Amino acid sequence: MYNSKLNASRLLSIVSLLFASQVVAQSEPPESHEDHLHGTEHEAHDLEEVIVQATPLDRDLMELSQSATVLAGEDLRREVSNNIGETLTRQAGLSNASFGQNVGRPVIRGFQGQRVGLLLNNMSASDASAVSQDHSVSIEPFLADQVEILRGPATLLYGSGSIGGVVNIVSHTIPQEIPENGFEGRVLGQVDSAADQRFAAGRVDFGVGSFAFHADGFYRRTDDYEIPGRAELYPDDDHEEGEDHDEHEDEEASGVLENSFLDNDGGSLGASWIGERWRAGLSWTTYDSNYGIPGAHHHHEEHEGEEHEGEEHEEEDEELVTIGLESRRWDAEVVGTDPFAGFEQFKFRYANTDYTHTEFEGDEIGTVFDSETDDLRLELRHNPWGRWSGAFGLQYTEVDFSAEGDEAFVPPSNTETGALFWVESAEFERWQLDLGLRYEDIDVTALELLEQGHGDEEDEHDEHEGESARRSFNPFSISAGVIWHVTDASHLTFNLTRAERAPTAQELFSFGPHIASQTFEVDEGKLGVGVTGYIYFVDFDRTRARNRRCKIIVMGE
Repeated sequence: MYNSKLNASRLLSIVSLLFASQVVAQSEPPESHEDHLHGTEHEAHDLEEVIVQATPLDRDLMELSQSATVLAGEDLRREVSNNIGETLTRQAGLSNASFGQNVGRPVIRGFQGQRVGLLLNNMSASDASAVSQDHSVSIEPFLADQVEILRGPATLLYGSGSIGGVVNIVSHTIPQEIPENGFEGRVLGQVDSAADQRFAAGRVDFGVGSFAFHADGFYRRTDDYEIPGRAELYPDDDHEEGEDHDEHEDEEASGVLENSFLDNDGGSLGASWIGERWRAGLSWTTYDSNYGIPGAHHHHEEHEGEEHEGEEHEEEDEELVTIGLESRRWDAEVVGTDPFAGFEQFKFRYANTDYTHTEFEGDEIGTVFDSETDDLRLELRHNPWGRWSGAFGLQYTEVDFSAEGDEAFVPPSNTETGALFWVESAEFERWQLDLGLRYEDIDVTALELLEQGHGDEEDEHDEHEGESARRSFNPFSISAGVIWHVTDASHLTFNLTRAERAPTAQELFSFGPHIASQTFEVDEGKLGVGVTGYIYFVDFDRTRARNRRCKIIVMGE
């Protein structure tokens, strides 16, 4: 059972009394004590409109039945960190799935990885950060204009990978408007003594006639983190029995977390033509990262012969594991207002991402992950039908993924997803009713099954190769939400959602040792039980011979 169903999951987002100060994200400064002393009169301020762009209806926060948070302006600047996971870690219901200080991916109410959608300007981030814990997100948080967090199932709009929620990073690399003064920009520089961090970033937006242009770039360097004490208590486990550990402790360096450095840079260029009713634009984004994995080593050992009993091993050469990441992305967008009869808005978006993730063992290439993603999205918002306003949409995504190397546990695969969705909203005085549904057609194909997963079943597999290497799913999701506007500054919400999630290619066909998680990935939950039955013992230290024996009794299938 790979369709994860929240059967009538009563997602009681009973967000009781969301006061204006909480919703607006501190948009208005508080009344000072000095003002009271001077008798200054203050008039009530209207709530600032905070538009959530991850919804096709361009709703304000107060108009969403789903629990949501928007970070923008100074609130976002105060939280910006090395990665998006760390940036959001102080938000309610969120945590950070980190792997050292360089890798962080948002966790929403316990959901993470393939269950949390990570978007860049409403389109998939299209990296490999959900495949393994040590894969970083290919997005620089500083360049974001705002970050939107939707808690709870967002499958209606963004599919199976969003059953736990969505994080949408809005960077406006494709300009949406011409700056009021013709030119806008900002720059930032930071230094950090803990890791000798050097960071610089900047962006400019300007307009010429009906055209708007955007450019940004960033540079981030950190050395190994300085820490109190030792990073490893006993880094070398090859102690003689009864040997004093203190001798080894003295030999180990302290005060530095080895291999925790970070080296990032990137930027984007974008341009838009902006007319009275239509807007069209294009952008190109590049992101490069090289970072170390603390505590990860690859062992090389040379032996003088086959027999090692009673002989001392030569010293092992430990090579540090580092990761090099490259992402090249094209985005295109066409938006129209009153495009044709019966509709008030047309949105077309397309993104192409070429992503490469290389794991280095010293100077040698260990495993290479390649991914190319085409993501297409079309939304049509219709004119009001009485009290009802809504939008139709379709989405098509194709992902070609491959992993090559001795430790590649994921077979090459192709995933095609086609989806239709429909959302509607009606207002009744102080009440608002939201309805939505989504249907998906997903085909997941393993282009070449890993041999170790099916070696003993080769003959049987040949007969069913097409069936076993390709899986199809049709997730269906439906949602209903009610908002009661108690006052102009507070509301109460209730949501009822039934969502389905299809498995990914990595969940269906992976097989082999996963170094980052120190686990053994299995194909469809099976440890490759063959004719006589066999089981794998996983040993990540492959430099020593093993003579393990056991008795296995297979019961049932």
